[in-house]
Amino acid sequence: MKKIIIVLLIMFFPIFIYAQEIEKVDITVPSKASINSNISVSFDLTFSGLNAKSTNGYGIGGYTFQLDFDDTVLVPASIEKNEFFNINLYKDENKKYHVIATINKDNKSKKKCADNVLYCSNIKNTIVFNVKSTSLTKTNIKVFAVSAYLYKVNSELKDTDRLIIDSIKDVNKDIKIVKSNLKSSNTKNISSKIQTKEIEKTVESRVQDYKILSDSKSNNYLSALEIEGYDISFDKHILTYDLSVNTDVSNIVIKATSENEKAKIEIKGNDDLNQKENIVEIIVTAEDKSKKTYKINVIKESQNEEEIPQEIETKEDIKNLYNDIKKKLENKETIKLLEIIGVILFGIIVFVVIVKVIMNRKLNKKIKKFEDF
Repeated sequence: MKKIIIVLLIMFFPIFIYAQEIEKVDITVPSKASINSNISVSFDLTFSGLNAKSTNGYGIGGYTFQLDFDDTVLVPASIEKNEFFNINLYKDENKKYHVIATINKDNKSKKKCADNVLYCSNIKNTIVFNVKSTSLTKTNIKVFAVSAYLYKVNSELKDTDRLIIDSIKDVNKDIKIVKSNLKSSNTKNISSKIQTKEIEKTVESRVQDYKILSDSKSNNYLSALEIEGYDISFDKHILTYDLSVNTDVSNIVIKATSENEKAKIEIKGNDDLNQKENIVEIIVTAEDKSKKTYKINVIKESQNEEEIPQEIETKEDIKNLYNDIKKKLENKETIKLLEIIGVILFGIIVFVVIVKVIMNRKLNKKIKKFEDF
């Protein structure tokens, strides 16, 4: 029996030693921040169970975490480059910030795993914020919902090779704000837009980039996407976009460019915007016939009926517009007059009730005196 226990311990003890987890999450902030200055905030992730020498363990392919801060006070201005990861900051539909990082194909880090692809060490990110003018004496920054995407060493980096580990700990730090004589700067927020449902797909596709970009025949990414007359924040890893147009728009002009010149691009649905909600697809087919589909949700929005037309072409238009405005004003005057009459009638009713109560009291007193007599 003892021998069996010893054998089991020998077999499973390494698993317990090398169980992968996010051991610690921390934020480093300056003790104080001057208004209109730039400050550096570091986010540190400490891991356990990563063995750089192991040929059958796990390594980090990417990671994400959320940030919560007042972006009217702290404006993200830049992210310090990391030798191993491509790091980007995104803002979702709920105005929450997300940091997304994935392995960089051209990295020269010495902290790689045994396969010379994945990362096997702790992580430090630094974001530079500009402190805007405010009456606040302090502000707060929070990091939470940390997830690390681990992949088997020497694997194809597919979904079946992946292990996602999370940290449920939230870390908050306060930053003291002090006044200064520095001039304000027009700092641009570096974040891009993203849909929450696209985050996991974004990490997966970027990790796959490591394999795809080494073989151009598999490259089915767009390098640019433009919509004539509209602004769109394009990121090749974001596959879904939202676009609002007027109800009279029946088509949109799209210009799409592929990373691989030999890839084929097909655009569907942009010339037939008949519904309130329309889906336009841009399908990119690589040389090896693999496909990637970008989608644009085109939503038609009704114009405000109260708006005055901006273009008046004839005298008849002017006359009709005058009559419409006159009717609206007359309706408003009528409503006001009815409101005044209503107030007056209410006042009269209240007055009559009060007088009646007083008269009844006097009458009751006289009756009582008569009865006493």
